[in-house]
Amino acid sequence: MLSPTVTRKASSTALLSKSPFDRARKSAVEVANAITSLFGDATNAIKQKVATLGGAPGKALGGVEFGAGDGFRQKFENGEIFLLPPNAPCWVHGAILA
Repeated sequence: MLSPTVTRKASSTALLSKSPFDRARKSAVEVANAITSLFGDATNAIKQKVATLGGAPGKALGGVEFGAGDGFRQKFENGEIFLLPPNAPCWVHGAILA
């Protein structure tokens, strides 16, 4: 049989797990996981594009960035690759970047 102290602690824990803070923390973790997944997908798609181009974009000058409109981009020695999901990555180079 549970003592009254243990019963109160158990019910307190149950109340805390249903608090708005706990739900917000869970939502924040879910959002962080979704963003991490999107960055991973974008990085893989851009790497595949570089491979398809035979390395023509050159050496990467940084990592994948979010903020090209609602998409991603990565700068290279010879241009930039943009990705706006669900579209395929696009290599942009030459005078258009000037």
